[in-house]
Order: sequence, then structure tokens, then C-alpha cells
Amino acid sequence: MLHTIYTLLLSTDEDGNFRARISELPEVDAAGDTAEAALSRVEDEVLLALMRRMSAHRDIPEGHGAPDTGRTVALPLLATLKLALYREMRGAGVRKIDLARRLGWHPPQIDRLLDLTHASRLDQIEAGFRALGRSLEFAVTGDSADAEPAAPEPAGA
Repeated sequence: MLHTIYTLLLSTDEDGNFRARISELPEVDAAGDTAEAALSRVEDEVLLALMRRMSAHRDIPEGHGAPDTGRTVALPLLATLKLALYREMRGAGVRKIDLARRLGWHPPQIDRLLDLTHASRLDQIEAGFRALGRSLEFAVTGDSADAEPAAPEPAGA
């Protein structure tokens, strides 16, 4: 898991407006006069929809993106980590107030920790996972066909 990726559906309505929708999140519907306008709004709409689901204590779709459509929306890594923390909390039956007690934090700090638009520090997210008995692993991946080999270092460097 390096990013949460959702399937993007781009269409036009009967009035000629462009609509950007997410198949895994039917409540997302970003509209615009142009395709670019609709696409520029869709990530914010996805984050808002996910935060509404979190507030309502609902499940969050994993989001793998449908490779056959070729169009996807990849969430920022920080949002992906926060969604993973939320899923772990739900799976363990841990409420926000419970996590706050385990960490010795005030409840508003947990609200910010789970806010997908707040720039939490990585060490805070790690602390949340540790409080649940979990740890984070990080991997850097790439498509070797697209990657350019690193230039060799000059001799004697």
C-alpha cells in the first residue's frame, strides 16, 4: 500500500457539463464546465466524502483502481496512512476517545490526526499505530520499464 487509488469515471451530463465520479464512492460527483475543471475538484470531493464516512463510523472502501479504465485518483500518502489508521481502529473496536487515552492526548488531537486534510506529522501517525499494537512499513516501488538507471559515480568519488 503506497497510495489509495480509486477508479475515476468521467462523463458529460445532458447540459454538457463534465462529471467526475468515483465508482467506489458513489457520493462523489465533481462537476465542471470542462473536463479539467471537474478533474481539479475530484480529489477534494473524495477527501470530503471519506471524512463524512469516517464521521458516520462507516467502512471505507480500499480503493484499488480499475486498471481497465485507465483513469484513477490516487490520494496523497498522508491521507492513505490516516485511512489505514482509521481502518485499524475500527477493526480493533477502538474509538477516538480510547485512542486519545492510550496516547495521553486530548480528543481534538485525535480529530486532527484523522482529518484527511490536516498535515499531521508522521511520528504522530506512527504513535497512533503503535497504540493499536501495529507498526508501519515503508516501501519505494517503481516500474522498472519506466525507470532510468542511475548514472555511475565517477571513479575516486
